[in-house]
Amino acid sequence: MKSKNSGNSYPDDLVKVVPLKGWIKYSHLFIKKLNNDEYDQLNDYFKKCEILERYIEKNHNFFWITTEERARQHEIMGAKFAFEKQPDEDFRDALDTLLQRYRSSTSSYVPAGIKNQLDRNLNSITLITTTPVWNKLKSLAKYNDLLG
Repeated sequence: MKSKNSGNSYPDDLVKVVPLKGWIKYSHLFIKKLNNDEYDQLNDYFKKCEILERYIEKNHNFFWITTEERARQHEIMGAKFAFEKQPDEDFRDALDTLLQRYRSSTSSYVPAGIKNQLDRNLNSITLITTTPVWNKLKSLAKYNDLLG
């Protein structure tokens, strides 16, 4: 579900790495204040964050698709079982037993491609707060944290 007031395309329950997209909107304001290396470093950082968000969204979508498919399979199994079951047998107990067997014998499939891409992207991102450009940004903002 999309939030009506947020102005973005994120579902409400989706993790957001950079929810406000501030660098995309305001990076032009830093062109004269940062040298080329610093500017490129910030561009690279936020591009990697965007890529990470796309893989998070793919993984999120996959979860809901598989959840819907499992529910559909339960409905199909129940309908098939009801059609094949003899009238004198206890339908509800037999169906519960069948579904319990189905749930316990299936594994949760996680697409390795999405997980591998998430891991690769996470490993390639250096936190901006651990780089020299962070000190430059703090200086520009006249910001002092607990460490100075």
